[in-house]
Amino acid sequence: MFEFSRLAAAALALTIAASAAVAQEVARAPLAPADQAIADEARLRTLETARSRVRVGWRGATAGVSGTIEPLRTYLARNGMMCREFEETTQLPSTALVVNRLACRDDKGLWHIVR
Repeated sequence: MFEFSRLAAAALALTIAASAAVAQEVARAPLAPADQAIADEARLRTLETARSRVRVGWRGATAGVSGTIEPLRTYLARNGMMCREFEETTQLPSTALVVNRLACRDDKGLWHIVR
C-alpha cells in the first residue's frame, strides 16, 4: 500500500488549493471597468435585497455584456455571519460563464465573496 509522507500530503494539499484558486480566476469574466462596476453594484443589491430563487439581471455599458445573479440559499454561519450562496451568470458577446459563489456579510454590514 502507498503511504503519503507528511511532506507529500502537504504538497498535494497546496497543489489542490492552488488549482482551485486558478480555476476560480479563470471562471471570472474579463469585464471592462464600467461593466465590472455595474455587475458589482447588481451583485451587492441582489445579496442585500433579493429573496432566494429570485433572479436579478443587469446590463453592462458594453454591447452584448449582461448577467444575472440568483440567490440560492441564505443561512447564518457558525461564526454568526449571514451568508448567501448564489449563482452568477455573465454573458459576453462570445460566451457565457456561470459560477456558483458564496458571500458572507461581516459585522459592519459589508459583503465579502468567500468563494
